[in-house]
Amino acid sequence: MAIIVAIVLAIGFNFLYNNTIIYWDAYGYEVILSDVSDPELTIEITNSDMLRYPEVASTLETAYIDGWEMITFDDGDAMNQFDELIESKGGAMDSGYVFLVLDEEIYNVMYTTYGGMEDEPMYMMLTGVFMLIASGLVIHELIINYMGRGRKDTTL
Repeated sequence: MAIIVAIVLAIGFNFLYNNTIIYWDAYGYEVILSDVSDPELTIEITNSDMLRYPEVASTLETAYIDGWEMITFDDGDAMNQFDELIESKGGAMDSGYVFLVLDEEIYNVMYTTYGGMEDEPMYMMLTGVFMLIASGLVIHELIINYMGRGRKDTTL
């Protein structure tokens, strides 16, 4: 009987584990310091633009120092400011990327997607409890069967 309960718990564990993982997708802009550009997709920006769009200035500064930077909606107004700057200069992200030129430095701004998965902690705890119960039942059943083999029936 314990083996049947353990199998049911194992199936429950598998069901909960597979159904509690949340997959998510999002998008952002990846800004890379570049040495080449496409003339049709190049937008010249000025220092006065950087005063109007401080998040863009901060992102470009980080990209200049580190060679690249990724911004997402979690980064406040950064993506909105990039969109506003690009649109104010007559550009668009329709092709998935643009080149921004500031002080002879070229920044490739690319649309990118990213994602991941997260587990729901409460359900993961339940799956762990299921696993412990199932393991305990199987071990208990194995011990009873093992000990039962070594005994001799002395009744007449």
